[in-house]
Formats: sequence, C-alpha cells, structure tokens
Amino acid sequence: MAACGGSNPKPPNGNPLDDTSGDAIAGGETSEFGGEGIYCEPASTTPLDLDAEDLAPWVAMVEGHHELSFTWQRQFLSDDITGFEEETRVALDVTALEAHAVELDEYCGQGRRSLHLELEIALATADGALQGTFRHRVGTAPGAAPELGEPLSTFPIPPYTQPSLDDFSGSLAYGVDLQQQARRQFSAQLAFDGSSVLGKISTFLSPGTGEDSLAGWTPIEGAFPDDGCAFSGGRPLDLDAPVTGFAAATPRALLERALALWGQGPIAAQRAGASDTSVQLSAAAEAQACQGIGQLSFGAITINVPIRLETADGSVALEHTARFTFLPGDTPVDGRSWPRRWIPVDQFEEVTGIQGVSFGSGEYGSVDFLSTFDPTANTTTGALYVDKWQNMDPQSADFALTW
Repeated sequence: MAACGGSNPKPPNGNPLDDTSGDAIAGGETSEFGGEGIYCEPASTTPLDLDAEDLAPWVAMVEGHHELSFTWQRQFLSDDITGFEEETRVALDVTALEAHAVELDEYCGQGRRSLHLELEIALATADGALQGTFRHRVGTAPGAAPELGEPLSTFPIPPYTQPSLDDFSGSLAYGVDLQQQARRQFSAQLAFDGSSVLGKISTFLSPGTGEDSLAGWTPIEGAFPDDGCAFSGGRPLDLDAPVTGFAAATPRALLERALALWGQGPIAAQRAGASDTSVQLSAAAEAQACQGIGQLSFGAITINVPIRLETADGSVALEHTARFTFLPGDTPVDGRSWPRRWIPVDQFEEVTGIQGVSFGSGEYGSVDFLSTFDPTANTTTGALYVDKWQNMDPQSADFALTW
C-alpha cells in the first residue's frame, strides 16, 4: 500500500469540542434536519474555526493527496459491465471545507458529541474508469469527546443526499443506458485513521422514481487499499494477533469457537418442498481477519473464510466465501455470503453447485448463505437461500434450505 502524500501527525492532545468561546468558534446554531434517521441525528450543530489550533491535527489527518491500490468488484457477472481494470490505483485529493461540533439526539445518549469535517474530494482511478469531485462528511464516533487516536469516518446527517453519476466522467460502462435511469448515484464510505485512508465507492442505478426508485441495483463497486479488508471497513489483522474485549484471545480462536459445532458431523436440515436431509459444513484453514475502523464497522472483527456446504441428498455442493462478524463481548456470531454476486441463470448451477433451482423468467441468480452461532445456548443455525433477479427486482427463487 502506498502511503498518503504529506505528513500524518498524531491526533490532537486537546479536545476541540471543549473550546466553545473565543477564536475556536465561528458562530453557533441549532439546525433542523429533514430526512430519515440512521443511527444518530444531530440535536444541534456549531460551526468551528477550521484554522483553530486544536483542529489542526484533525484537519491534517484528512487533507492532502492520497494514492492507494484499488480493486473493482462487479456485483453482476455481466460482460456488459466494462471500461475498468480489476486491479488499479486511485488518487484522492482532499480539502477540508468546514468543521462542526455536533451534539447528537437522545437516541445516542445525552451529552454525546462528535467532531465533523465537511470535505471536498477529487477522486480519479488510474485505469480511467471514474473521475469526479464530491463533498463528503466524516466524523468521530459519538462520545463525550473525541478520543486520542480516533479515526474520522463517514458520518452522514440529514438530509441525506448522494452525488449524481452525472458529475463524474470516465470509461466505466454499466451495461445499461444511463440516461434511462432516473436515479444515477455515487456513494462513498471512508475512514481516515492518521496513517492513511481506506474506503469503498459504489454506484446505484434505478429506472424508477419515488417508491419505485427502491428497485435498482449496484452494478459495480470498488475499494481501497487492495488488501482484502477495505470492503469490510477495516485493516488486515493477523489471525494470531492478541485481541482484547472479545470472547477469545485471537481472531483464529474466535473463528474456531464459532465453527466448532460444524466439525461434529452432519446437521439435520430441511428444504421447502423436498424431503428432509442433512448438511455437512466445513471451513478452510486459511482465512483473512480484518479489524474494523471507525463507524464503518463499529470496531467489529470480521473474518472472511472459504466454506464448503454439502447436502446428503446431493442437491448442494457449494464452495463459497462467508464473512463472520465478531462484536466485543460474548455475543452471537453471524456469518453471511461475501461478496454477494449475481450470476447469469444459465451458469448458476455450474458456478454454485446448487441443483434444482427454478428461476422462471429470472435473468440472474444469487446465493445467500447465513450462519449464526449462539454462545449462550451453544447452538449453530443457518440457512441457504437462492434469489433471482427479474425485471430489475430481486425476488425469492423458492429455494430455502435451513438447519
């Protein structure tokens, strides 16, 4: 991974949110925000002086030229999505425009605050696929004060607006006529942690408007750096690295604990419309662990591991990758398909090893694997679903295997 240009100073020793008088404050206001809430909404926001001494280290964390390895990932395995190189590089030139002290609503607890920076970002991929400039807001996690060493990560606030793909140029082709899409949106998730920047960019297209605009798709997305963890919102973590606050001492031990019941033999399973069977689950020895950064993953450890699922009746012989998410404490562990990709129906059985799926008029099919380990009950449950993509709408393909 290429380091970002310029210096990367440590976060400030002071708390810029505590200085509410004098030069640090450019003015104060309470704002009303429309739109739908996500995790926290601002109860009030106060502009800060971007040149204030306490803010300088935070601004330095984000500003400047950043260049990193980059990978594109198609969500649809279609030859019509073209104009990109799977592995390339990306450059981001970041300018801080505004700073705000934000007090959040009671949903996040009284007195919880966040430092926000409004950024202008010029992005360009080296393969010529995408170039454009957009505004983006990052902030510290809600708390009494910004923690020393805490990253600044994507923190959208109402009203939620996303840049239009009309503001971008490049060779990227999405497999459809963009002008026939009522919604043509670009989105980004970023985290600056003082050493570099990581993130993911996505495109969303929809021919509908209003409620119909929910029927759409993401043809392709990209992540940086190309280290296997940026799509998870984290940094690579050694499987045997010590971790604290979790139910086991290392990521490897966390995964082995969650999958221990898989090795005890076949598990009884049911498939809708078919005779009962059993599933045999196994995981590869090699896996990749990632440590979540900022609010992109709320401090979770995620582990991507190749798995194999076979049924006794021979209808499923799936080799797949699942992402397991571990939160601090002794909490249930969820695993799910990653990445979620849409496969042309005429290739579906060959690619997935799943037989007997009726897609009707569907154009693409997708596998959705789920697994949950409950440490309290010491049980594992799971499901394998198949969906179909038909008329711009994901629907069930009436294949459901549960255990």
